[in-house]
Amino acid sequence: MNHEWEDLADYYDIPLSNRRLFKPGGECQDIWNWLENRKKLGSLPDGLKGIGRDDLIEELIPSS
Repeated sequence: MNHEWEDLADYYDIPLSNRRLFKPGGECQDIWNWLENRKKLGSLPDGLKGIGRDDLIEELIPSS
């Protein structure tokens, strides 16, 4: 995702105080964990669509 993780963090309004704790190179995993801890992981396809990364939806969340 390169720096698109920042777009995804913006989409979810992840506070800067949380983003500063994200590990360099591990930001996507940290966003995943942030969503999971807030019971919002199911909204990830919408978030990916929202930042124009529909291509990742099937890769991350395969349909049956």
